[in-house]
Amino acid sequence: MLAGWLAADPFRLEIRDDPAENLRRAFLVREHDLPTGLAETVGDAAHCLRASLDHFVYAAVDDGDRAACTFPVGRKPDKRTPEQQRKAVEDAMPTASPALKDRLAAMAPYPDGADEWIWSLHQLDIIDKHHALHVVAARNTEMELDLGSLFGALSEELGSAPDLPPLLLRPNDGWLPSDQPEAEVFTAPPEEFDKMSKTRFKIVAVTTSPETLNREPIQTWLHQTYVRLGNLLFDDLAPLA
Repeated sequence: MLAGWLAADPFRLEIRDDPAENLRRAFLVREHDLPTGLAETVGDAAHCLRASLDHFVYAAVDDGDRAACTFPVGRKPDKRTPEQQRKAVEDAMPTASPALKDRLAAMAPYPDGADEWIWSLHQLDIIDKHHALHVVAARNTEMELDLGSLFGALSEELGSAPDLPPLLLRPNDGWLPSDQPEAEVFTAPPEEFDKMSKTRFKIVAVTTSPETLNREPIQTWLHQTYVRLGNLLFDDLAPLA
């Protein structure tokens, strides 16, 4: 679904002159909307991955503690102290093995912690449960633009192609929200703008909430999370249960 949308060139680059400000602007204009159901698919994937953590905890505690057991990760982005993480583990799974509780108490599932990915997964799951997941967007990470072809008419008039140096640009390092028709990605005076022969621009789909997830394509992040979960549950935690 997502690969097909990206392969269909969902955006075009449009160059506009602003004589009043003596600027030339590059805009990314959306040609095709995000696929219907993409947000729901991302939400379903997040929920299934997050639920695997709770299923593990359910299997690791005694029958009498299973009514309210859950994997110990907080909703707030606040950094937990070791004591707070230990208490969260004890509250979530009091009858788990001491070795397993020690391992979970040493984890850091919060922003900028060593296990930030678990917190991000939890937040993405919460968003999908309590709100419509309208957070999928296109992020401009790199742009590939052949300005030589855009100014082909000028080249013909001069009788030769202009000798323009290459340039790699990360415009704004931002994203184009899925409900916005266009976004400005680069602005410069015409004489500077025209010096570029190429800039590279790559469209990827990201989620903008939580903010820890807008650093890389969502499909890449979900795949990495799937691999991390397998390593964590089967190789790291299961032997301790």
